[in-house]
Amino acid sequence: MIRLPFHRRGIPAALLLVAVVAVAGCSSDSSQGSSGTGSGSSGGFDAASIGISTLPELYKGNESAPPADAPKPVAGKSIYWISCGQQAPNCAAKAVEGQKASEAMGWDFHLIDGNFGVAGAYANAIRTAIAAKADAIVEDAFPCSDVQQPLEEAKAAGIPVLGMDTIDCSDAGGPSLFTAEMKYNATEQSATDYWRGFGKYSAQYLINATGGQAKIINSPGTNSQQQLLNDGFLAEIKKCSGCEVVDTLKWNTADFVPNGPWTSAFRSSLVKHPEATAVYVPFDGMAASLGGSQAIRDAGKKICTGAPPYGSDCVTAVGGLGTSETLDLVRGGQWTGDGSAYDSGWVAWGAVDELNRVFNDQPTVPEGIGFTTVDSQENLPAKSGESFTTSFDFRSAYLKAWGVS
Repeated sequence: MIRLPFHRRGIPAALLLVAVVAVAGCSSDSSQGSSGTGSGSSGGFDAASIGISTLPELYKGNESAPPADAPKPVAGKSIYWISCGQQAPNCAAKAVEGQKASEAMGWDFHLIDGNFGVAGAYANAIRTAIAAKADAIVEDAFPCSDVQQPLEEAKAAGIPVLGMDTIDCSDAGGPSLFTAEMKYNATEQSATDYWRGFGKYSAQYLINATGGQAKIINSPGTNSQQQLLNDGFLAEIKKCSGCEVVDTLKWNTADFVPNGPWTSAFRSSLVKHPEATAVYVPFDGMAASLGGSQAIRDAGKKICTGAPPYGSDCVTAVGGLGTSETLDLVRGGQWTGDGSAYDSGWVAWGAVDELNRVFNDQPTVPEGIGFTTVDSQENLPAKSGESFTTSFDFRSAYLKAWGVS
């Protein structure tokens, strides 16, 4: 069993975007679940009337096909891929897929484990790539602001840097240092909109799942990326006249110790606010590894399961990302659903496609990567231990567009 060192100083909060952590002693008893009162309909609630997606639209997701056309691969490039932390399965999975896509391009792929930034690992990795005269650097899921100086050095050396699952320093008020722009989909092309999308679609799912009657305990993070996520969430909640945030639990990375400060605050909030009918935790590790699901049950509350919309006799528990740890809780009746699941492998292949366009002096394009709602009714993987995967065969699509096999 791998336990990620949430408690170490220097681990950025972006780790929560990607960490999938095993937890000992998780119960598989689903007897505390509460079935929904509907059959997948809105139960009289009209999502379209307040300008949000309907439940069927959220289940369909906002993905689109990868680009059908692409320039020919510029072979012989040397790519340095800086993983957010190879102990995190999501980080490791993107590195695996990034290597497959890079090798299909005819590139030399060099993986550096960023090790969650411990002891300056992110900065050291960027400088290693600069010293090796890399043709491009891919930065996976750690904020530009954590490594602004070495990224300025990379820019000065003329090395393209692509930020994947992260935002540029300019999005947090600094200089623009991601010289190869990652575009995600037609709706969320920029990294800023992409991060808002994480919160946006989870809010829309929560509103639909409660029939527009959600009393919410919200748990936003405090770094620039997480603030964008929370902005997206709150903007949608404000559209719902019957919805209300009854408590806000802000956190930073230091709080993320199993049964630590965030878990204690969450448990206390559930007791303090018996009127709460919904909880939103933006990252899957909060539901599983940090004990969010167990805390709800410890507070004597039922978790809503079955077909939405749900009544006020249970808690609609919503997360994000669609990693296996939370989807296994959904399967066991211990979590309601993830409102913004995405396929991390697609992100890796999309990043490689964008880099090849940069090498061909062409603009980057939307890659089709989007968000999909997953719950016990729709899109749940067939087997335990599986994360959400898209129905698009993006790998074959990219190989065809690149003209390689």
